Amino acid sequence: MTARSTNGGENWEVPSTFVSKKNWKSVIFSNGKFIAVSIDGYVTTSTDGLNWTTPEQIRDESGKIVTASLNGICAMS
Repeated sequence: MTARSTNGGENWEVPSTFVSKKNWKSVIFSNGKFIAVSIDGYVTTSTDGLNWTTPEQIRDESGKIVTASLNGICAMS
């Protein structure tokens, strides 16, 4: 489980998505949005780092689920 503190550790908040059993691999911040990917191909986003979208499997252009082990994430603007 992952938690965050915005006041030096006095209070802690648990982000909604990270309570799940997904094996989150990497998180990046770009253009005002956090993007997290799991090792098994799920992605979720957040604008505040606390409230996250429901994780969805990454799909290709035709809508098929991508089956690959992910090692990280790169954001391009």
